Amino acid sequence: MSDMSATVTPTDNGFHVDGYEKITYDFRFVDHIFDPKKSDLADCYKTWGRCLVIIDNNVHKIHSQALENYFSIYNIKCTIKVIESGELRKTMKTKLEIIDTFAEYGLVRKEPVLVIGGGVLTDVAGYACASYRRKSNFIRIPTTLIGLIDASVSIKVGLNHEKLKNRLGAYHAPIMTFLDFSFLKTLSEGHIRNGFAELIKISVVGEKTVFDLLDKYGEELISTRFGYLDGSSEEIRHVGKQINYLGIKKMLELEVPNLHEVMLDRVIAFGHTWSPTLELTPTIPLRHGHAINIDMAFSVTIAWKRHLISIEERDRILHLMSRVGLTLDHKLFQIELIWKAMRSIMLTRDGHQRAAMPHSIGQCVFLNDLTHDELESILREHKEIVKAYPRNGDGLDAYIDQNDYTEISDSDAANMISIKELNGEAVLDLVSSTTVLSKTIEMNGFAHTNKKMTNLIDIKSHLSNDPIDHYIMEHTFRPTKEQNELLEYTRSLPEKFALMIGSTDAAQFFQILIRIGQYKRCIEVGTLSGYTAMTMAMALPDDGLMVTLDIDDKYVRPDIWKKAGVENKIDLRIKPAIDSLQDLLNEYGENSFDFIFIDGDKPNYVNYYDLCLRLVRSNGLIAIDNTLYTGFVADATKTDINTVTIRQLNDKIKLDQTVDVCQLRLGDGTTFVRKK
Repeated sequence: MSDMSATVTPTDNGFHVDGYEKITYDFRFVDHIFDPKKSDLADCYKTWGRCLVIIDNNVHKIHSQALENYFSIYNIKCTIKVIESGELRKTMKTKLEIIDTFAEYGLVRKEPVLVIGGGVLTDVAGYACASYRRKSNFIRIPTTLIGLIDASVSIKVGLNHEKLKNRLGAYHAPIMTFLDFSFLKTLSEGHIRNGFAELIKISVVGEKTVFDLLDKYGEELISTRFGYLDGSSEEIRHVGKQINYLGIKKMLELEVPNLHEVMLDRVIAFGHTWSPTLELTPTIPLRHGHAINIDMAFSVTIAWKRHLISIEERDRILHLMSRVGLTLDHKLFQIELIWKAMRSIMLTRDGHQRAAMPHSIGQCVFLNDLTHDELESILREHKEIVKAYPRNGDGLDAYIDQNDYTEISDSDAANMISIKELNGEAVLDLVSSTTVLSKTIEMNGFAHTNKKMTNLIDIKSHLSNDPIDHYIMEHTFRPTKEQNELLEYTRSLPEKFALMIGSTDAAQFFQILIRIGQYKRCIEVGTLSGYTAMTMAMALPDDGLMVTLDIDDKYVRPDIWKKAGVENKIDLRIKPAIDSLQDLLNEYGENSFDFIFIDGDKPNYVNYYDLCLRLVRSNGLIAIDNTLYTGFVADATKTDINTVTIRQLNDKIKLDQTVDVCQLRLGDGTTFVRKK
């Protein structure tokens, strides 16, 4: 809210206006904000009797029932507008979609909109509120760590314009921000890591106490979601709350005196000199936290070369960044980009560099005299320094995920894969329509007969079932009645699942592995109909356990499992697989499973692998499906999110000295990993 006062003074040739606007707004820590016992949120809407909610689609999937139940109990009519999330939707189109919602709803001038989501949504929806009738009130509930720590603290709202990060925006404060860190429990490690970078930012240049805590507890903070996962120790819960409180407090202390950025030497701009240009440059953009961390890591090396910090401080900061999986460098982070980014940020900073640098841990200075030659020389040395760190300085989950990247609607999903001609061969391509192919396709050295293909089932069959495939099936596949029934059902599923159907030869091979290894505990990531889970369960002993994970049980057929007599061996868990895997770690501990099959959503493959590597025992196996991805991994022109993620995983496994690895042309490529 704001108070205004002004005076108008006549001058010789006009008037002089001297105006003052007082801005007041609140932050309130409330865990489990939708708990009906807590009236904090409802109190904001009682006088209105209604509430318009703008909510992130991922948050809505998890919390919609609790949200609707909460307002119903308080007799407040709740109207919900779900907005697709992600950095690539931080656009004018999304802003106008939200504004249209305001108009349809009949939003009253001072009625507060409720915005629930990550930093992207709170930025765009906040900008819509700043624009609608020139100024509409809103209440903010950030749901990601980066939103809670960074975006929620600022009154800046805005969106991206083409490749220009946050180029359009305004200064518009919410009347209230509720800080509910219990949302962290539902986030993946990748999202926690993304926000962790912002805590490193503020601690390195402004709050040494926080840095010391991050340094001591970093990995545990990420794995326990800052103590909010069940089973977290009281110590880590206390430390997590302390870090979040001190981090937000310091951010506010630095930001509030300069809400409209009149002063351009800004401590919290540490990590934001080169990252605004770098972040959106890769084909698949970097996550914000990784982009600013690359900037900060380079700045730390600059600070060391300028004798602002010691070599011990440099290494301590870089070591923390690397330990928690943040990116230290990027192949596109070259002097040309750095100098271009410097020229660009100087326009924002009124012609000066104002590059924030640590001056011992916890303090900050600003540099304005960095030259092209100096930056180029330090960059060469910096790249050599980071090579000594794990993964050669690469981070984990560094790129925006599927929800950020996908721009197709559900109605398009069934048509998103088609056949396309490339260099005389037919290949799969991510486009928005299916194509009829009526020519001979050469694949794996075999000429297939001409066939008119009109759906994805035909396409998959045509591409994968060459004469050798048919021969193998005829001479080795001996399905039971229940396997046949479930297989036929699986093949009848909607076309959009065509490439998600696992191969029968892989499932059959898993049976043999389970029997040879005398395995008793197995996990499958990605259930679909449950064919592979059932086939694996059939090979387990009577006291065996087959845990299968999916986000939706719509197509699962436990009735056929029952016919096969394996229903008591199968534990079906329906929730995001990352959360289910974390649950299994909490329930069974590390090194507790014999065999794990990963065949879930491809953009999360790296996350799944990291968790599964902790779950599988020494000498146990992890099998990963689709690791050749119809050959796209070997085609440098393919930059869709699935292909890039699978390449990243393949590269990661190659460098992992804790495992043995073998990649086979089984199905669409299956990688077997043995934990040493």
